[in-house]
Amino acid sequence: MTNYEYDKFFELSLDMLCIAGADGYFKCVNSSFERIIGWTKEELLSQHFTNFIHPDDVTSSMKEMEKLNDKIPTLSFTNRYRCKNGQYKSLSWTAFPDPESHLLYAVAHDISELEELSALASTDFLTSLYNRTALTSRFDFNINLMSRIKRPLSVLMVDVDFFKKYNDSHGHLAGDEALKTIASLLTNSLRTTDVVARFGGEEFAIILPDTKEEDAIHMAERCQTAITNNNWIIEPVTVSIGVSTQVFSNSLTSTKDSETIRTDLLSKADQALYKAKENGRNCIIHFSNIDI
Repeated sequence: MTNYEYDKFFELSLDMLCIAGADGYFKCVNSSFERIIGWTKEELLSQHFTNFIHPDDVTSSMKEMEKLNDKIPTLSFTNRYRCKNGQYKSLSWTAFPDPESHLLYAVAHDISELEELSALASTDFLTSLYNRTALTSRFDFNINLMSRIKRPLSVLMVDVDFFKKYNDSHGHLAGDEALKTIASLLTNSLRTTDVVARFGGEEFAIILPDTKEEDAIHMAERCQTAITNNNWIIEPVTVSIGVSTQVFSNSLTSTKDSETIRTDLLSKADQALYKAKENGRNCIIHFSNIDI
């Protein structure tokens, strides 16, 4: 192939192709950079690449740059680039260093839409919490992690009391607003490491990693208090909460072990929730405190 043909291939590629120096400046970019993120070639070449990166991604991007300078290729590294309109796009990078020229040859793919679709697939449309499918994935991750470090894992099952009556009295739109408020109150009552999901209908599931029984009950009390003390406009809303805890002494050896523990924790939390409703609702019961 001639230089002309190589230049055409570079320029017409739908992927973002570039050549960069070890100093962090682009030396050459193709037209897809302009098309996807809006900056002109001149603007891209005149500034250090970190000027275009989301502030939260600068540290990881610089570490990736250090690896490239140590002649270690980059494969599927993701960061967010600021577009000229102020928005950010998620880019997945593959880059190879050339020791002789001290240049980096890179290809970037715009994966923003894929990430949005992935988020939609794992998000409950009403509350914006994780949905039940996403909960399973996060649940198994935490089960395996807690088993490796031998720390306890607890689960809360939260159910809105008399929600059918609330819906019948005030309408489904009011019921939807109540569920969204509860989702927000639960999220704000939890730690960043906790996972809250809409389990179905008016029921929510919460994963509490590294949380023993008494601490799980305390977390349940925080959630319940936040909901009870909320300034409800139509009428007060309360919840019943069932709690279960798993203490790990050994690491898991198979996916089936994780599935068994997940099913067991959910079943026990659900039984405790049923007992809380039997006891008059608006209360918290741990599975260890019920008679089977």
